[in-house]
Amino acid sequence: MLTLPIKQEWFDMICRGEKREEYREATEYYKTRINSAIVADPNCKGQAYKIFPVKIRAGYNSKAPAAVLRVHCIFGKGGVREWGADPDKYYYILQILHIESIENWKGGNM
Repeated sequence: MLTLPIKQEWFDMICRGEKREEYREATEYYKTRINSAIVADPNCKGQAYKIFPVKIRAGYNSKAPAAVLRVHCIFGKGGVREWGADPDKYYYILQILHIESIENWKGGNM
């Protein structure tokens, strides 16, 4: 399963249901990692759909808050500026379909 470290601010917003997309730069590094995650998921609906699980972690510490998300991946320009996207850049856009589980999270800044 693909694990992505993210800022605590974004993690809290995702877990509260406020942030519905996560962005990764359109680099060969992320292209390879995302494609590997799609192929590795035996429950994947097929590459045409690009629906797969992703684990996000608030930082790099193994004890940091973490969540497993079911996402739909698209490639596109822009996104929501308030969620960290530059409208003039291309991204792998991970659209969050639902949260499967959350670990070690105290609720963030409610």
